[in-house]
Amino acid sequence: MSQLMFDGKTVFVTGAASGIGLAAARRFAQEGADLALFDVNPAIHDVAQRIGREFGHRAIAFAGDLRSRGDVERAVAEAIAHYGAIDVMANIAAIFPVRRFEDFDEAAIADIFDVNVHGTMRMCRAAIPQMKEQGRGVIVNIASGSAFLPIEGLTAYGASKAAVVAFSRSLALELAPQIRVNIVSPGTTASPPVKQAMEARGEEAFAQFLTHIPMGRLAEPDDIAEAILFVASDRAGHITGTTLPVNGGSLMR
Repeated sequence: MSQLMFDGKTVFVTGAASGIGLAAARRFAQEGADLALFDVNPAIHDVAQRIGREFGHRAIAFAGDLRSRGDVERAVAEAIAHYGAIDVMANIAAIFPVRRFEDFDEAAIADIFDVNVHGTMRMCRAAIPQMKEQGRGVIVNIASGSAFLPIEGLTAYGASKAAVVAFSRSLALELAPQIRVNIVSPGTTASPPVKQAMEARGEEAFAQFLTHIPMGRLAEPDDIAEAILFVASDRAGHITGTTLPVNGGSLMR
């Protein structure tokens, strides 16, 4: 029997109640990880129980807000106290309101950056001291194709994700060789909010949208989860400061 990639390791996943975060949490569990799951949605407690029953691994949950330093630090500290360590921090949670830039007020823009950028930074800051103490660790942060390609309606969101890329690359340099930091950059992914937005556009508009993706389909959350698992695993042991695009080839042109 082949060795599970994360057997004996603890993985902390944010945004784990749905979408990419849930898909990643399930795949980490399939590969033997014990889980600490964080989400603003209180349903995260039910998610942890279901994953624990399904895969037979420990899964604890924290309902908290990335905008709250107290929520973040409390969750990370309790996860370390419970498991003894965090081996992988997967920062997946984000918000992505779709509006033209001039339709945002300053408070809404600040909120996007508080969750997407500062929330990621808060999680990293909370996890790094213990990772350094144990002499190893992996951080995976999530970008977006909108950080590299202008997309109407995602100006503020794209800017926040570009900041995550710059932060992650510099952090990888600062933390090497003990801690690896990488970025997974999804293309348009068939999460529930995206599906609703595409359905609202109508079939013809959706078909036209797909012409810009050489693979001819949206990414599924599991597609992104597989990339997250790879860069978090020992198979990527000499990879740090790198962005892995998972977008069906949509940025080739």
